[in-house]
Amino acid sequence: MSLSNKLSITDLDLAAKRVLIRVDFNVPIQEGKITNPARIVAALPTIKYALENGAKAVVLMSHLGRPDGKVIAKYSLAPVAAELEAQLGRPVTFVSDSVGPDVEKAVDGAAPGSVILLENLRFHIEEEGSVKNKDGTKTKADPQAVNKFREELTKLGDVYVNDAFGTAHRAHSSMVGVNLPQRASGFLVKKELDYFAKALEHPERPFLAILGGAKVSDKIQLIENMLDKVNSLIICGGMAFTFKKTLDKIAIGNSLFDAPGSEKVASLVEKAKKNNVKLVFPVDYITGDKFAKDAQTGTATDADGIPEGWMGLDVGPESRKLFRETVLESKTILWNGPPGVFEFPAFADGSKDLLNAAEEAVKNGSVVIVGGGDTATVVAQFGEESKISHVSTGGGASLELLEGKGTERICIEFPNEEDSSRTITLKPPARKSARKRNVQDYANLDAGLGSDSKRFLRMMEGKSILPHPFKYMNGGDVNLGWLEEDDTAMLEPIIIEKPDGLGMKMPPSDFSADDVASELGEHTPLEVMDVASQSDSPGWTLGKWADYVELEPSKRERIYNVISLEVSGTKIAEGITPPKIVRDLDWVETFWPSTRKGKGNVYPKVQLYCLMGVETAWTDWHIDFAGSSVYYHILSGSKVFYFIKPTTENLAAYEKWSGSELQNHTWLGDMADAVYKVELTAGNTMIIPAGWIHAVYTPKDTMVFGGNFLHSYNIATQIRVRNIEIATQVPKKFRFPMFSRLCWYVGDKYLRDFRSHPDFPERIIQGIHALADFLVAEVRILEKGSEQAKKEVKEQIPADRVKDAPALARELRWRARLASGYSSDGEEEQGARAVGLKRKRSDSEAPMVSSLFKNFRPKKWDACAQETDSSESRRVKPPGGKADGEDWTKGWLLHTGPEEGDEESGVELKSRKELYVKVRKTDKGVERQQIVRTLETWIWDE
Repeated sequence: MSLSNKLSITDLDLAAKRVLIRVDFNVPIQEGKITNPARIVAALPTIKYALENGAKAVVLMSHLGRPDGKVIAKYSLAPVAAELEAQLGRPVTFVSDSVGPDVEKAVDGAAPGSVILLENLRFHIEEEGSVKNKDGTKTKADPQAVNKFREELTKLGDVYVNDAFGTAHRAHSSMVGVNLPQRASGFLVKKELDYFAKALEHPERPFLAILGGAKVSDKIQLIENMLDKVNSLIICGGMAFTFKKTLDKIAIGNSLFDAPGSEKVASLVEKAKKNNVKLVFPVDYITGDKFAKDAQTGTATDADGIPEGWMGLDVGPESRKLFRETVLESKTILWNGPPGVFEFPAFADGSKDLLNAAEEAVKNGSVVIVGGGDTATVVAQFGEESKISHVSTGGGASLELLEGKGTERICIEFPNEEDSSRTITLKPPARKSARKRNVQDYANLDAGLGSDSKRFLRMMEGKSILPHPFKYMNGGDVNLGWLEEDDTAMLEPIIIEKPDGLGMKMPPSDFSADDVASELGEHTPLEVMDVASQSDSPGWTLGKWADYVELEPSKRERIYNVISLEVSGTKIAEGITPPKIVRDLDWVETFWPSTRKGKGNVYPKVQLYCLMGVETAWTDWHIDFAGSSVYYHILSGSKVFYFIKPTTENLAAYEKWSGSELQNHTWLGDMADAVYKVELTAGNTMIIPAGWIHAVYTPKDTMVFGGNFLHSYNIATQIRVRNIEIATQVPKKFRFPMFSRLCWYVGDKYLRDFRSHPDFPERIIQGIHALADFLVAEVRILEKGSEQAKKEVKEQIPADRVKDAPALARELRWRARLASGYSSDGEEEQGARAVGLKRKRSDSEAPMVSSLFKNFRPKKWDACAQETDSSESRRVKPPGGKADGEDWTKGWLLHTGPEEGDEESGVELKSRKELYVKVRKTDKGVERQQIVRTLETWIWDE
């Protein structure tokens, strides 16, 4: 039955009935104010119709944002209620929940003609049925709770109206779980269904579909369905390059190529021929040297091809003419996907010209339907919505309709059916899609560039790469004394050319992949990365890997890499000892209770792993999990590291790049201030501190042993990196295991140490500050978060050591502040503590120290940054003498600047400057504090 025959609100008798309407009020809100009320305005006709036709009450339900089943104030619909009241010109009652006795009472007791807006549906996990956790896992709602939630929603109405097309394809409770006798569409959804019915069921011909997108494999089902309906098909956007290369062997340079999708190209073209569908492809291109707004631009044609190092980012003038002709000869046009990267002005002309052609077609009497998503954004960006027949409001819903799935998933009845009832199930029918969804692995996604294992090297060509400034050290000098004397210790990578003095034990240099398989078992499963796609390659064992490594490089069909084989607790581990400095600093080694390590216990096992890379393998830009530091020993072979310093700006660039579309086409080095190159050979060991962004290339087959460790000399960066992992949804298996639990163990030990001897080095105190802030943040979740969030935090608190987590966290922070010279805790949230929440002090907690300024609450800085200039060396005249005798300090303390000296009168002066900058808001503007610290080392000749 036709989409246009779905039951509409105009088919219902609304008199004296409670009309439960699912609307889409997911509007942009900034600082509590709605910045664009378009979606509210769009719902007014349906709401007014219900009121004008005698509804007892109009009950509106919607979602806002992604609170993931938690009550989060910024996602409240309260501001929407105020805006709706202003737009509607009549009172709107806002209720603070979406289900429950109080909500039912408000609805049942409402005066005739009332408008009621429920609180955000997604404050309940039962609305979506599951939520995605920060670590990438999912938490599913309890099936009985979902059924109860749906029953409670059903109690709020007598008839159901769906006017939220953007979520109409979702099997959410408010979409499929309201079990009322009549279920109809509102005017917005009715308009969507009518237009799609016009295109998909009885189009005026010629019928043209314009399909764009990055990958063929994402659009296979869409293309297949369209080939059964259209007369012409324009294929543009990134996926056009897969067709051009596969069909015509055209050189596409660095343009998108979808290897899995290319296997479907021939069958799609054959189907087009069979159905007499004209396929139209671009014939020329606007190219860029990188995927960026400031990319250098060029042009290319099919005849010449796109040169290496360049990628097609828009269609050229000849293609635009061809597309325009095809559009103007059509009477029905369905457009889903722009032809270029319209977000960048240099590559937006193709989209603008295609939009102009569509507008001209509408003037000539054609029907043009824009299928939501990016194409709707193109129309909105140029302000042309009123000139297009219909711009869909639902990207996902419209896509499912175009793929041929929509009729059964739009949860509205057909009128006059013998059985109009609907079976509501907790689990929706499985959505079978041809889209290939690769798992995000170590540092990248398979972006359809899977056939190019040398992509990383090609992206580096012509880039500015600097020689590294890092120190070469003797193994015996890498000790705790180094940490006390060198302010850069554990802040910059160091290289130890020979392992002597490190206190480290490693397997013999000829230890091979075959030895690994023999020791651990040939059938042991192994995680292997396909270098070209930077994604998992399934089905590997150690035995299969050993056979692969034995092949000559020229005979390896593809390039693979083993980036992390954990060998802790194995026979191999018995012959390995990490460097002593690592064992001295490692939190797991020093803070995790010894009674809870070893066989039978679950604890972080990241201290010892094996990497086996083959010639030309590489790993894209990444930061080791939770900002952990790394020791890295080359047993055989060689490695080339590329480093980016973890400055505030560089980390922000990495966060923007990681896991985004940028990662597929942009070399991260272009977004950073500098890239440094380090080459390591057999016998070398390197220690990489927290937060350093790095990529790794393998010139020849290489065996490496190393491990990760957290430490106290840069805790702030470790936590910053962990936050980036959460923000970029790094999978849990690539995150530091039991990070929060480990932090609690560390915090507990430092608090006990503070009570007995509060004399820590300044760098340690700074780290404890950051640790305490993290633990206090966890405590706030424990006190004020949702039940699910509280549960997650509580599970990570080690009950064997931490009896009172809030007291521990706050006392640790207070003592760290006291050690830094502050006279009070200064906890900002004390005045904002939830009602009824009182801090419980443990019996062992030391009493607060009273002071003259005990009520002083220093304002925290909003942000801070640290930069270190490169060191310099010169000969100058010393202001004082050598450090001999009792009064040797004369001249040194009052000295303001050195005078230049010659070879006879001067001494060598090595100096390094560090700049610390802090900023914060004030009532009058911004306050900035800059501290310049200069470290000088004066060296007399022998």
